[in-house]
Amino acid sequence: MTDLGYKYTKPRVPIGAMYTSPGPIYMLPTLIGEKNHDTRSTHPKAPAYSLGKPLEELTVERSPGPAAYAQNSKLSNTGEAYSPKYTITGIQKPLKLGQRPGPADYDVQPAKKVVFPGIPAYPMGTRLKELKTDDKPAPNAYSLPPPSTQSDIVTAPKYTMAGRQDGFIITKVSSEK
Repeated sequence: MTDLGYKYTKPRVPIGAMYTSPGPIYMLPTLIGEKNHDTRSTHPKAPAYSLGKPLEELTVERSPGPAAYAQNSKLSNTGEAYSPKYTITGIQKPLKLGQRPGPADYDVQPAKKVVFPGIPAYPMGTRLKELKTDDKPAPNAYSLPPPSTQSDIVTAPKYTMAGRQDGFIITKVSSEK
Protein backbone atom coordinates (compact mmCIF):
# COMPACT_ATOMS: atom_id res chain seq x y z
CA MET A 1 0.00 0.00 0.00
CA THR A 2 1.37 3.39 -0.93
CA ASP A 3 1.55 6.25 1.51
CA LEU A 4 -1.13 8.74 0.43
CA GLY A 5 -0.71 11.08 3.38
CA TYR A 6 -4.23 10.32 4.60
CA LYS A 7 -6.28 7.30 5.61
CA TYR A 8 -7.91 5.78 2.53
CA THR A 9 -11.59 5.00 2.88
CA LYS A 10 -13.55 2.90 0.44
CA PRO A 11 -16.54 4.78 -1.03
CA ARG A 12 -19.98 3.56 0.05
CA VAL A 13 -21.32 3.63 -3.50
CA PRO A 14 -19.40 3.26 -6.74
CA ILE A 15 -18.19 6.55 -8.17
CA GLY A 16 -17.85 7.43 -11.87
CA ALA A 17 -14.07 7.05 -11.87
CA MET A 18 -14.44 3.33 -11.07
CA TYR A 19 -16.18 2.64 -14.38
CA THR A 20 -14.44 2.13 -17.69
CA SER A 21 -17.66 2.95 -19.55
CA PRO A 22 -19.50 6.29 -19.54
CA GLY A 23 -21.37 5.20 -16.42
CA PRO A 24 -24.01 2.88 -15.03
CA ILE A 25 -26.89 4.86 -16.52
CA TYR A 26 -25.90 3.71 -19.98
CA MET A 27 -26.49 0.09 -18.98
CA LEU A 28 -30.21 0.71 -18.40
CA PRO A 29 -32.66 -0.61 -20.96
CA THR A 30 -34.08 1.83 -23.45
CA LEU A 31 -37.34 3.71 -23.00
CA ILE A 32 -38.03 3.82 -26.72
CA GLY A 33 -40.42 1.31 -28.26
CA GLU A 34 -42.52 -1.52 -26.91
CA LYS A 35 -39.87 -4.21 -26.79
CA ASN A 36 -37.35 -4.20 -23.95
CA HIS A 37 -39.01 -1.22 -22.28
CA ASP A 38 -37.72 -0.68 -18.76
CA THR A 39 -40.51 -1.70 -16.39
CA ARG A 40 -38.88 0.13 -13.48
CA SER A 41 -39.10 3.42 -15.36
CA THR A 42 -41.06 6.31 -13.88
CA HIS A 43 -41.82 7.50 -17.40
CA PRO A 44 -45.12 6.11 -18.65
CA LYS A 45 -45.30 4.54 -22.07
CA ALA A 46 -47.11 6.63 -24.63
CA PRO A 47 -49.71 5.00 -26.86
CA ALA A 48 -48.14 3.41 -29.93
CA TYR A 49 -49.69 4.15 -33.29
CA SER A 50 -48.62 2.52 -36.50
CA LEU A 51 -48.54 4.67 -39.58
CA GLY A 52 -48.58 1.92 -42.11
CA LYS A 53 -49.16 -1.70 -42.81
CA PRO A 54 -46.35 -3.94 -41.55
CA LEU A 55 -44.36 -5.32 -44.43
CA GLU A 56 -44.04 -9.01 -44.97
CA GLU A 57 -40.56 -10.33 -44.75
CA LEU A 58 -38.88 -10.59 -48.11
CA THR A 59 -37.94 -14.13 -48.98
CA VAL A 60 -36.46 -13.29 -52.36
CA GLU A 61 -33.08 -11.62 -52.39
CA ARG A 62 -33.13 -8.48 -54.50
CA SER A 63 -29.38 -8.14 -54.89
CA PRO A 64 -26.62 -10.72 -55.04
CA GLY A 65 -24.71 -9.15 -52.12
CA PRO A 66 -21.08 -8.10 -51.85
CA ALA A 67 -19.67 -11.64 -51.94
CA ALA A 68 -20.97 -12.19 -55.48
CA TYR A 69 -18.54 -9.66 -56.98
CA ALA A 70 -14.85 -10.28 -57.60
CA GLN A 71 -12.71 -8.12 -55.36
CA ASN A 72 -9.48 -6.45 -56.34
CA SER A 73 -6.90 -7.39 -53.72
CA LYS A 74 -4.82 -4.30 -54.57
CA LEU A 75 -7.68 -1.90 -53.87
CA SER A 76 -7.82 -0.13 -50.52
CA ASN A 77 -9.81 2.76 -49.08
CA THR A 78 -7.21 5.23 -50.40
CA GLY A 79 -7.04 3.85 -53.92
CA GLU A 80 -5.01 1.19 -55.63
CA ALA A 81 -2.08 -0.02 -53.53
CA TYR A 82 1.09 -0.76 -55.45
CA SER A 83 4.81 -0.69 -54.90
CA PRO A 84 6.90 2.04 -56.56
CA LYS A 85 7.76 1.25 -60.15
CA TYR A 86 11.38 2.01 -61.02
CA THR A 87 13.13 1.53 -64.34
CA ILE A 88 16.81 1.70 -65.13
CA THR A 89 16.45 2.36 -68.83
CA GLY A 90 14.46 5.14 -70.41
CA ILE A 91 10.86 4.54 -71.30
CA GLN A 92 10.39 4.58 -75.05
CA LYS A 93 7.39 6.26 -76.57
CA PRO A 94 5.15 3.88 -78.50
CA LEU A 95 5.48 4.02 -82.27
CA LYS A 96 2.71 5.84 -84.06
CA LEU A 97 1.69 3.83 -87.08
CA GLY A 98 1.13 5.76 -90.29
CA GLN A 99 3.50 8.58 -89.30
CA ARG A 100 6.62 7.23 -91.02
CA PRO A 101 8.16 9.14 -93.95
CA GLY A 102 7.62 7.86 -97.45
CA PRO A 103 10.26 7.31 -100.18
CA ALA A 104 9.71 10.78 -101.65
CA ASP A 105 10.53 12.51 -98.37
CA TYR A 106 14.28 11.88 -98.65
CA ASP A 107 16.81 13.99 -100.55
CA VAL A 108 19.09 11.52 -102.30
CA GLN A 109 21.53 14.04 -103.84
CA PRO A 110 24.00 14.07 -100.89
CA ALA A 111 24.02 10.27 -100.77
CA LYS A 112 24.66 10.03 -104.51
CA LYS A 113 28.30 11.05 -103.99
CA VAL A 114 28.83 8.23 -101.50
CA VAL A 115 27.40 5.59 -103.77
CA PHE A 116 28.91 6.89 -107.01
CA PRO A 117 32.35 8.40 -106.28
CA GLY A 118 33.61 10.96 -108.77
CA ILE A 119 36.58 13.20 -109.42
CA PRO A 120 37.34 16.03 -106.98
CA ALA A 121 35.19 19.03 -107.70
CA TYR A 122 36.06 22.60 -106.70
CA PRO A 123 33.67 25.50 -107.10
CA MET A 124 34.84 28.35 -109.31
CA GLY A 125 33.11 31.66 -108.80
CA THR A 126 33.36 35.10 -107.30
CA ARG A 127 34.92 35.71 -103.96
CA LEU A 128 32.51 35.85 -101.06
CA LYS A 129 31.85 39.23 -99.50
CA GLU A 130 33.66 39.93 -96.29
CA LEU A 131 31.66 39.86 -93.12
CA LYS A 132 30.23 43.21 -92.15
CA THR A 133 31.55 44.68 -88.98
CA ASP A 134 29.13 45.93 -86.40
CA ASP A 135 28.52 49.67 -86.75
CA LYS A 136 27.37 50.09 -83.18
CA PRO A 137 29.79 52.00 -80.93
CA ALA A 138 31.51 50.32 -78.04
CA PRO A 139 30.67 51.26 -74.44
CA ASN A 140 33.93 53.22 -74.06
CA ALA A 141 33.26 55.33 -77.18
CA TYR A 142 31.21 57.82 -75.15
CA SER A 143 32.75 60.50 -73.01
CA LEU A 144 31.09 62.34 -70.16
CA PRO A 145 31.71 66.03 -69.44
CA PRO A 146 34.25 66.68 -66.72
CA PRO A 147 32.75 66.90 -63.21
CA SER A 148 33.87 70.52 -62.73
CA THR A 149 31.48 71.77 -65.44
CA GLN A 150 28.86 74.20 -64.18
CA SER A 151 25.27 73.19 -64.78
CA ASP A 152 22.09 75.21 -65.08
CA ILE A 153 20.50 73.40 -62.15
CA VAL A 154 20.43 75.52 -59.01
CA THR A 155 21.98 73.71 -56.08
CA ALA A 156 22.12 74.43 -52.38
CA PRO A 157 24.80 76.86 -51.19
CA LYS A 158 28.17 75.29 -50.46
CA TYR A 159 30.23 76.49 -47.49
CA THR A 160 33.81 75.75 -46.60
CA MET A 161 35.31 76.13 -43.17
CA ALA A 162 38.92 77.20 -43.09
CA GLY A 163 41.37 76.24 -40.44
CA ARG A 164 42.29 78.36 -37.35
CA GLN A 165 45.14 80.07 -39.10
CA ASP A 166 42.67 81.84 -41.40
CA GLY A 167 40.86 83.43 -38.49
CA PHE A 168 37.60 81.53 -38.74
CA ILE A 169 36.60 83.09 -42.03
CA ILE A 170 33.67 81.39 -43.68
CA THR A 171 33.73 81.62 -47.42
CA LYS A 172 30.69 81.06 -49.55
CA VAL A 173 31.08 79.22 -52.83
CA SER A 174 28.49 80.55 -55.16
CA SER A 175 26.52 78.19 -57.34
CA GLU A 176 25.55 80.91 -59.79
CA LYS A 177 27.36 81.51 -63.07
